[in-house]
Amino acid sequence: MEFYNDYMNNIKVDNELHRQIVEKTRGVQGGGVASKASTVLFPWFRQPITWRVIAVVIGVVIMFSGVYAGYATNLFGMKKLVLGETEIHEIGPNNDKIVTVISLQGYIGSPEYEATKEWHEYFESCEINEEVLFEADRIMIELYPDDYLLYLYYRAYTPEMVEKLLEIAKEYNLTLLEEPRISMRSLSPLLGANSNLGGYMYSNGTFRFDGHCVINGKGIGYQFSNCRKGYLDPVSLNIGNPNDYTEWDYRKADGTMVTIAMSPLSSLLIVELDNSLAIINVLPNAYWPIEDQAEITAQFLEAFAESFDFLYLNEDTYFKAAGH
Repeated sequence: MEFYNDYMNNIKVDNELHRQIVEKTRGVQGGGVASKASTVLFPWFRQPITWRVIAVVIGVVIMFSGVYAGYATNLFGMKKLVLGETEIHEIGPNNDKIVTVISLQGYIGSPEYEATKEWHEYFESCEINEEVLFEADRIMIELYPDDYLLYLYYRAYTPEMVEKLLEIAKEYNLTLLEEPRISMRSLSPLLGANSNLGGYMYSNGTFRFDGHCVINGKGIGYQFSNCRKGYLDPVSLNIGNPNDYTEWDYRKADGTMVTIAMSPLSSLLIVELDNSLAIINVLPNAYWPIEDQAEITAQFLEAFAESFDFLYLNEDTYFKAAGH
């Protein structure tokens, strides 16, 4: 289960249509837009992909029908992040199932959480199809030549949707994200001996990246998300069945409180900081060679938590030092 822009996967557009849209956009805005669009649309992935291919990459296509139901999930820390339940369609026949989706931005009641929830629900109410996309694409480029790709990232495809997006941001006193930057070298104090395999950082300090961690010769893959407070960010996380998780609070040696949630398929580390919410998605089968993969235990996850200096993220220097 990976971080994803959960409503990004709801669009029903074939590969040829996507190619035509990208080609048309390149013609209006000049060379190099295709690669730039792929960075903004799907910043978690490192190469251009289509709206349909994303289903192959992460193994699911999120279909938000009846989304954001089921708030009574019996969890502790994760309960405060739950956006609701949705149906996913995994590759293969008869593989539909209901999963729980959590916010990466903040807990229930926070402006970041409530704004993300409201925007997702509004988007689900919109009628989006190929005809609408083609016409809207032309209008949006003309009306918003400088912010077209930004609004595309939020899936605000029409002027009416842009108006609603800005209305929600204003209602909750939040700022929209800008185009992500590349440099993440300033995160070294956070990482310690852990690796950063690549990701993206926004000018406000919000970032996400893939990484590896090795403890006592055994490794895991992980995804690190840090969402700065005060911004509207559409990315969320499918956690599968929350009843599969065992959850507890762990206090690090430096006093940082970490909520750890462990399941057979995925585990989470959740840390609320002064200015952001940090969530690490542990991927036990994403480290090679296979014989060096770590067994995910409570002891390993607590040692994993100790390997990060989360308090470094309380300092604005980590993104200002990188020239953001």
